[in-house]
Amino acid sequence: MTKLIPILLEGKSWIQLSQLSLDQAHSLKSWLPVNGLKRITFQGLTLHDCVDFVTYECWFRSQMVGNIKRVSLDF
Repeated sequence: MTKLIPILLEGKSWIQLSQLSLDQAHSLKSWLPVNGLKRITFQGLTLHDCVDFVTYECWFRSQMVGNIKRVSLDF
């Protein structure tokens, strides 16, 4: 799994769920608390599916650890 590069908006780092594959977006969305997705307006454009990059990094690391455990148990 490739790690996303954050978007810097108003001094804060974000990613959009739409940057992920459908499977990854679903996994991250189900991992988030109810209010985990944020709506950000930037230069007249509203981004509806934003996640704080720190939260994304935490999810990403948990997915990588899960994948390592699965791979090590496969043989």
